[in-house]
Amino acid sequence: MKDNNKGIALLTTLLLSVLAITIVAAFFFVLTRGTTISKQKKIYTSALEAAKGVSFVILNKIKEGTLECKNGTTVVLCTDTGLMYPADINLNIDGKDFSNLGDYTITAKLLSYKATATSEIFSVKVISIPTNMDKTKAEITFVVEIQ
Repeated sequence: MKDNNKGIALLTTLLLSVLAITIVAAFFFVLTRGTTISKQKKIYTSALEAAKGVSFVILNKIKEGTLECKNGTTVVLCTDTGLMYPADINLNIDGKDFSNLGDYTITAKLLSYKATATSEIFSVKVISIPTNMDKTKAEITFVVEIQ
């Protein structure tokens, strides 16, 4: 009786080829997924830096007592008693438009304001959204008390 191992060798070779192709495909999937995550992290970090920059500008205007908010179509000081919260912060500050910084659209809201006998308390939210991506955004919310 003659032993025929050619069929088993062919089957083994095909199975090893499928296994090798699966490993290579998984490697390329992980590689491209890592690149996508890295790109999203870079965009988020840049958006966060833009939001931080505008937050510092807003903080300086709060310290100066000159932060302006939009009340309908008019611009008033954010300390105005007739202002409804949350109020949009006027991002046209000192003749510079901070609502568009490079590839980012910035919005800022005064969430609340409270004046006491000795201090003023502001609650602010700044949002930075890249103009070329819908899902990524950076938000900073901060509270500051000025005495």
